[in-house]
Amino acid sequence: MSARQLITLFCDTSFDPHTRTAGFGAWFRVDGDTSGTTFGGQLTHRSVSSNEAELGGIGNALAQLIKARPESVQRSAIMIQCDNIYALSVIYTLCEGIEISNHPDSTATPVQLRSRVYTKFELGVCEYISTIQQQHRIAIILRHVKGHAKLKGARTWVNKRCDQIAKRHALAAIANYRGKVYAGD
Repeated sequence: MSARQLITLFCDTSFDPHTRTAGFGAWFRVDGDTSGTTFGGQLTHRSVSSNEAELGGIGNALAQLIKARPESVQRSAIMIQCDNIYALSVIYTLCEGIEISNHPDSTATPVQLRSRVYTKFELGVCEYISTIQQQHRIAIILRHVKGHAKLKGARTWVNKRCDQIAKRHALAAIANYRGKVYAGD
């Protein structure tokens, strides 16, 4: 069996607790690509918490990655990097066959959550992830990245870029919720 192609996917979400709206920002790179691709959007689901919004951001980022590069996703390994340990732990707990990357830069490791009641939304996102794992025969690897760090390097730059994109889309989501037009930056 040949080695799986690795796709790296960073995702960050910005959540407003007053309106319960959120936006996400993401970046992906397929091994062999010379550069990564950034994208983002508003979450249509009104989340009950920032943790739930982060999980929704990951689900949306995966969906857009599959739409953008369906030929690359088939039989690949997708490493999801996110600064929200709860969202990663929910995926690790509810989806089968998830791997954990124990990279030395990781400051936390997703864990199996026990005795927890999950929201319908959390269950739905994880059902979606499990479905795409099977349909596209992909392996999913989770890696926690330190958010809002004053570190330098490519991983920090990508995480900050995703944060900027997420904030821009969250501001647009808030404006839409309030019936206004978001003018942008």
